[in-house]
Amino acid sequence: MTGGTLTENNAVTVDDSSLETERPTSRIGPNTTIKDLDSNKARRYELPFGYELRATQGEYEPLGDNGLELLRSRYFELLKAGEVVFSVKIPDEDSTPKSIYPYIEAYLKEIEGDGAAEWIRQKCIKEPTAAPPWERNKATRKIPVLNPDDVAYSLNDDGNATRFEKECKDHLIYDYESKEWYAWLDNHWEQATDKLGKAERFVGNSIKEELRYWEKELRKEKERGDDGDKKRIGELNRLISALCEHSSRSMNQGRQKAMSEMSARSNMSIEMSKKTDVSILAFRNGAIDCKTGIFYPLWMCAHLKDRYPMTYIDATYTEGARPSKFLQHIQRVFEDNQTPDLEEEERFIRGNKIGKYFLRLLGYLLYPGNPEQIFLFLWGKGSNGKSTTIDVLRKVLFGQLAEAPIKELYVSGEDRPASGITNGLSKRVLLFSEASDDENERKGGRVSRDTVKALAGDAQTARFRETYGKSVERDIICTPIGVTNELPRFDKELDYALLRRLVTIPFLHVFKGLERAKNKTAELLEERDSIFSLMIDELIAYLKEGLLEIPEECKATQTELLSGYEYNQFVTTQYQKTDGKKVEDRTSREAIQNHYLIWCDDVGITPDTIMKIVGEDDYGNPRKRRAISRSESRRLYNAFRVNGIEEMDSHGSRLFKCKLKS
Repeated sequence: MTGGTLTENNAVTVDDSSLETERPTSRIGPNTTIKDLDSNKARRYELPFGYELRATQGEYEPLGDNGLELLRSRYFELLKAGEVVFSVKIPDEDSTPKSIYPYIEAYLKEIEGDGAAEWIRQKCIKEPTAAPPWERNKATRKIPVLNPDDVAYSLNDDGNATRFEKECKDHLIYDYESKEWYAWLDNHWEQATDKLGKAERFVGNSIKEELRYWEKELRKEKERGDDGDKKRIGELNRLISALCEHSSRSMNQGRQKAMSEMSARSNMSIEMSKKTDVSILAFRNGAIDCKTGIFYPLWMCAHLKDRYPMTYIDATYTEGARPSKFLQHIQRVFEDNQTPDLEEEERFIRGNKIGKYFLRLLGYLLYPGNPEQIFLFLWGKGSNGKSTTIDVLRKVLFGQLAEAPIKELYVSGEDRPASGITNGLSKRVLLFSEASDDENERKGGRVSRDTVKALAGDAQTARFRETYGKSVERDIICTPIGVTNELPRFDKELDYALLRRLVTIPFLHVFKGLERAKNKTAELLEERDSIFSLMIDELIAYLKEGLLEIPEECKATQTELLSGYEYNQFVTTQYQKTDGKKVEDRTSREAIQNHYLIWCDDVGITPDTIMKIVGEDDYGNPRKRRAISRSESRRLYNAFRVNGIEEMDSHGSRLFKCKLKS
């Protein structure tokens, strides 16, 4: 390499004042010159892998006594994360990228590896022949030296399809199942959308390069004068005329569509659902294998192409990044401010344990297929941070978090349309909002035990289908999450297999006053990339250590979930449904409460009770008796509704249409 001198990091003193008026950073390209870098339009240029190239001081030579100076050389600096890694001195006359890039390439080869240097060279230094067709201006296929008759045979849709395959192979692929084209974008495949149209236009325009080639051949033949082959000149004239007509016709929308349709029926066609490797998660600066924890920097992702990764999250991963505001939010929402007489230290310890467990679960959400077979419920009374937390996850996992209507989680038959669940099975997270039992709106709606078991336990299922679609076997990639103010109630007895899969995370903090009114979502999303990085780090920790031990507070709420089954058992074993027409076919709320207390004592269950004042004794002292609490009674009455036992009014009293079993 000539024309420059590599210096140490501190060999150049940067004039900070010159940076105050710098223009926004621009991307460097194969045609960028030193004069471009020195212009007022751009003083800094981006390179891949977080590097920047910056023009700094220059050396000038006076031109006489008139005060004019001639720029003889200029220093350029390569920066990463704002720090200078090396600087290079380039003569001004070397105004092509070749004078700068060899230093960059040599440095990256030593620091980042051969693959990174090659990736930089292809992307920035030379004409990027490896670039996709929608970014190229020049065809990469070789024009075969054939006789004009052979070329003429390719001037049709079949010939254009062949041209399309040569230019677009490895960059575009056709999925014959979804009938969609997919494009390769550095580290993943995604729907081609406008890239297909750009590629079609590029291939159509590239025929002009063939035209220029044969026009050049014609000029050579004519320059030979009397020695020229008149027969060949005539053939070339006819070929050029046909090429002109075909080139114009190939830009027609119908011809371009026919070209891509013919290619779709060739070796550019695959079945993506069977080929794609769901374990690969791609992001801006690389990809990770979610089953092994192997991280692939962007320049190493080319060999992933044949694994057909399609899962992409638009975020940047930085190992060890800590989103301080988000971590404070997590600590806050799990600090219990509802339990009376709880010491501050104990409150902090509880919140910290649940917070760490929850963060590990966030990393686990990125693992495809839900190997732990869990159904996660985030629950707690309103104004406790659940919605804010979910809103942040929606933005961080944008495109990989699907939502399904809660009605699809309730019982309504085995073979039923459930398009929300069906579309969410292939995502990382499937979210159900308000997945609880609302007695006012849902009329005692019941969560389907079989649906939950299918979502949390099966690797494949044919239980769900699109509206008007057929039931087909589908892979379950998602981890289901329910967000609820109350723990759900189920339609059938919860067996051990299902109880083991239900994981409840209580949000123990209730925000009040000004703390409640503040919307923190936008503030937390300022750390979006750091939150995503934290999830990747927690995923890697899960692969090494597994999930953390369930905190005691979470176990307690799972016990409460089990008690929902006890309400159902009480109703189904003690009462039978009636029409309520006769007095003996009705049961008051007070009678149900008293019988429930007796039944709990018999089966060894401790209900939530209070001491209720019911009058005074002969000495004027208040007389008390044990009664179930308001929340306990509400759940108990709801169990009657779930089992189809309706309530009625009779002379101001509320009665259920049921009677004790004999």
